[in-house]
Amino acid sequence: MKNIINGVLGVLFLLLISATAQATLSDNLLVNGDFTGTTINNVSDPLINGVWYIDKNWTVEGIGDSAYANLGNNKKAYLFQAVQLPSGLATAGEVILSMDYMSGKLSSASVTLYGKNDQPSFGRYGDVLVPITGSFSSSVSQWTNNSLNIFATSGYNWYTVVIYGVTGTGGGSFSVDNVNVQVTTTPIPTAIWLLGSGLVGMIVVRRKWKA
Repeated sequence: MKNIINGVLGVLFLLLISATAQATLSDNLLVNGDFTGTTINNVSDPLINGVWYIDKNWTVEGIGDSAYANLGNNKKAYLFQAVQLPSGLATAGEVILSMDYMSGKLSSASVTLYGKNDQPSFGRYGDVLVPITGSFSSSVSQWTNNSLNIFATSGYNWYTVVIYGVTGTGGGSFSVDNVNVQVTTTPIPTAIWLLGSGLVGMIVVRRKWKA
């Protein structure tokens, strides 16, 4: 009997560790990351979960449904969205930010991912997690992909992706599409708690049996 109880305890313990360690991938957290049928809103505070915002100059192109900014001399444009992680998920660490882009005559461009534990607002996005800067060519006529992985040191409840373009003399353009944020999360479903309760119960039964 003692060996049976020990065996059951061992199996329950291994199942508990396995279930807790398994991570799921929350993919495409951004709403309409491909901009199909997307409305881009003028900036307002606080930022609402899953809404694309601009401060100026961005539109959604009719062909290809990508976000497009046609900028004059020495102009800049922001495009951003804040997303809240689904409840019950805890960030395990890996965050992937990716996007496709085309640019013409930009003096600089960047895409930055921010993390925050309360609802962000314009200009107050939280901690800088990763910028994609310096990797944008000033003139790209074909769609090009940028993707960068980071390992967040702590979990965040909100993530905000901010796309920023600047032109010099002569103006320029910037198009983005398929913007995506993936966050690796660890679920804590009811089944795991039940499994843990069963393990505790077996330990109690074992101690009473030994007594």
